[in-house]
Amino acid sequence: MRGAWSSQRLCAVGAVCAACADFTAAAAPPAACLDGAAHVDAHVDAQDATAADANATAATRPADASKVTDGAVPANDIAAPTVSEFVLAPAGTCAQPADWTTAGYVYDGDTFEVAGGARVRLLGINTPEMTGDSGPECGAKEAKARLIELLPKDAKVCLVKDATKTDKDKYDRLLRYAWVEQAGKTFLVNAWLVRKGMAQVYYPFAKGLLFEQTLLDMQQAAHDDDSGSWKGCFW
Repeated sequence: MRGAWSSQRLCAVGAVCAACADFTAAAAPPAACLDGAAHVDAHVDAQDATAADANATAATRPADASKVTDGAVPANDIAAPTVSEFVLAPAGTCAQPADWTTAGYVYDGDTFEVAGGARVRLLGINTPEMTGDSGPECGAKEAKARLIELLPKDAKVCLVKDATKTDKDKYDRLLRYAWVEQAGKTFLVNAWLVRKGMAQVYYPFAKGLLFEQTLLDMQQAAHDDDSGSWKGCFW
């Protein structure tokens, strides 16, 4: 059941949302801008089409040249978050150019690829599965679309591990906090997804994390104002 997703306004401007270019200022946005489900599908389909094109081209290139198959959706929906909606990087975190890498293909709302082909699993959170028994779970496409917006093609991302957790999970994915720069600030993707109702705090794995309480605070706020899947999927 899609719940209230079909009436949510998810896009502002961007390649797949051209009809909504004046969305934020328009008194009466085009009807298409109000169809959140269609916009989410457009974001996900755009990335998958880009990946398919990259894979086709890769057949004529050396294998290591096709590791990153990035999405192409601009990060337009997070340009003006309020301070309470993101967690800023602690002093010294992600301060050096070498701390940053390039984001690649987004598998779902909590897993993505980086340059070189390594897969990253966002620490402390969990999003609905894209591969449920009956297709994508409620909220899965929305979570994936949001992560694509946060990590568009060629986006820089800083990955930081938590000293309380192992380097990788049983699926050989790097367990990391992901930091990105938006609106002149470096903020925590993991927490932002929880605050927007795209993800929930993932127990028991979140227990003892450096940002455990922060994630819980974000989750409570998302629950209180019915953000994302708290309303759309009746979490």
